[in-house]
Amino acid sequence: MTHTPAPPFKHTSGAQDAKIVLVGEAWGKNEEVLGFPFVGWSGMELARILNEVGLVEEPPPSPEPYLNSTMLWYWWKRRTEIMTTNVFAFRPQDNKIETFCGKRADVPKDYPLPPLKQGHYVLPEYLGELERLRQEIEAFPRNLVVALGNTAAWATVQNTKISAIRGAISPGVLCPTVKVLPAYHPANVLYQWQNRVILSTDMAKARHEGRFPEIRYPARKIIVSPTIDEVEDWVNETLASPPAALGVDTETTRGLIDMVGFARSRSDALVVPFFDNQTFDPYWPDVKTEARAWRAVKRLCESDIPKVLQNGLYDIQYFWRAKIALRAFKHDTMLMHHAMYPELPKGLGFLGSVYTNEASWKLMRHREELKRDD
Repeated sequence: MTHTPAPPFKHTSGAQDAKIVLVGEAWGKNEEVLGFPFVGWSGMELARILNEVGLVEEPPPSPEPYLNSTMLWYWWKRRTEIMTTNVFAFRPQDNKIETFCGKRADVPKDYPLPPLKQGHYVLPEYLGELERLRQEIEAFPRNLVVALGNTAAWATVQNTKISAIRGAISPGVLCPTVKVLPAYHPANVLYQWQNRVILSTDMAKARHEGRFPEIRYPARKIIVSPTIDEVEDWVNETLASPPAALGVDTETTRGLIDMVGFARSRSDALVVPFFDNQTFDPYWPDVKTEARAWRAVKRLCESDIPKVLQNGLYDIQYFWRAKIALRAFKHDTMLMHHAMYPELPKGLGFLGSVYTNEASWKLMRHREELKRDD
């Protein structure tokens, strides 16, 4: 079997030199008729969201009394703010992306890509679509690629865990010079309406990130493998010059606190470990040194400095077992966020994806038992 991809930009909409590129999956019924992306119902919903968050100024045409795909395509065509394209610029059989795939045995031993789905590898004859997509993205300077759905995330960052990576800015893999924002595909929104507000949140972030090309990570000083002298010095400095608030967090394993984190500003933090993250052996060399570390933690927790936690009731119960009475617990980020935006998830991973460019730290961990933060 052979497959010849269409030339670059033959099946795109919007400005070819736009700073923001929206990448979808493949054609559906309406897209196959017109030969352009996002001209069906999911495209209409995406257009509405882009207009609502201010990424595009002109509202899409009304779908009443029925969806007019030609009018919607003409709306996409006039967009100067964005360009839209697909990973696969044609329609899969029965609208099933798996028809582009085979088993591991069907691809070469040196196959360079992860599976699109578990046990489903895009067949080599279709990989030319990735080269066409790469040429479309790299033809002009870009600030941002928005990868809509698992297939687009697979193509651009080689990761299909869209629910875990959405909302976090990532370096591109297909195009390393362009950053990528994974997000839910608008078709997902039509079937799981509760995800619409999440897609809207991510598109609002895309509006901001599309203004500049670089990934802007904040500068931080975080002590993660401290000596006991570093722990005590950091605690003494904090108590001597108290910050307006102190962030506190624990990680637990097997019913025990294995580390406590403190942040006295957005850029200055300390992690006090008690067990090795991989082996679960004691971190400190002897009981006497570990006792000094616990006393330092206790001094900070029982100080009058206002504390900020995420799902703090979880941490409090573990501190209590360790004979530490957490004082001046003023704010809980989970509860504050949930009070302001009750329609959104409230776990720390989601908060990180919305308010920062950090991926969920739980994707970086290896042990299974993790603190619940929602």
